[in-house]
Amino acid sequence: RSFRVSGIQLIPLIRGKGIFISSIEIDRPTAELHFPAPAETDPPDVQEPSAEEATEEAGGFQPPTAILQRIRITDAAVGLTRETGFGTARSVLHGLDIELTDIRIDSVSATNPARAMANSRVRIAFDSVAHLLADSRDSVVEIGAFRLTPTLEAAPFFGRLRQRADRLTISAGPIRLEGLDFHRYFAEDALRVRLIVVDSLDLHVYADIQIPWGPRARPCRYHMGFATVEVPFTIDTIRLKDSRIRYSELSKGSVRPGELTLEELNGVVVNLTNDPEKMTHETPAVAHVTAKLFGEGAVEATVAYPLLSKTLDFSVEASLGPMNMPTFNQFASNVAGVEIKKGRLDSLWFR
Repeated sequence: RSFRVSGIQLIPLIRGKGIFISSIEIDRPTAELHFPAPAETDPPDVQEPSAEEATEEAGGFQPPTAILQRIRITDAAVGLTRETGFGTARSVLHGLDIELTDIRIDSVSATNPARAMANSRVRIAFDSVAHLLADSRDSVVEIGAFRLTPTLEAAPFFGRLRQRADRLTISAGPIRLEGLDFHRYFAEDALRVRLIVVDSLDLHVYADIQIPWGPRARPCRYHMGFATVEVPFTIDTIRLKDSRIRYSELSKGSVRPGELTLEELNGVVVNLTNDPEKMTHETPAVAHVTAKLFGEGAVEATVAYPLLSKTLDFSVEASLGPMNMPTFNQFASNVAGVEIKKGRLDSLWFR
């Protein structure tokens, strides 16, 4: 909608001493990002030239220093198109605000302009509610709301599958990231976050176990995705507040799915990473949660999971109770064909 540049210092620009700009403001830009299907072969390794090599290739020319005090992008829209084996996936991000300050580009950072932001101060807003990243080594990001909603209802979603896959619906917010190390990301292509606080997570996992596993399927495989992330990352702690998890399972011969819910869930997860040295049995990811099963029975559980494990190789210690036994019928009746008439569970502990 508008593009404004202000505070250009003309004398240094005319004399070739550098480019100095006070601010650039861009309102309502749109961008389209297209991600092709992954190539079957690995791309060749490309080594970034050093500052000396870049200067030599340019015939001895050294780019002038550029200093931008502030750039502000407001109400942007970014379209994302990704080619997959199942077709083309399309999504759009709305209401994206970005603010960068104190950006400096010199003969060193010019070989990789992205690294010029490693020492800048950044503010990112998503849906106009996230704000303040104060320091590139210890930044804060706040996201007002996050939603992942399938475009198809359950019946057509499962009707298109030839091998089993879960239907996921996720919403959460606000979400706050603390201790985000932008400097390390731009300098080393590695991501480090000290703490993520997720408020009001609502996760619904829907499984149709009538659909067979594919030949290369990995049941209970979600943890194995960490090792496949190409960017090295470490998340020290994730804290969940006032959350809800619902699992629905449609079993063979059932018309309606059985449902298991964890209400009023609060917890802490530590050591989420794709660093192989921190994904072993000696250094597992650990989650400690409290919740109410079916909104009634008090649950307290600690789970330790080595993220390199290729099986359900984890340890758990948990307790449950008290609650009325017929409450289990929400899950047992449709999944196991069992109905509990009466009874009460006082306490249960297992390890």
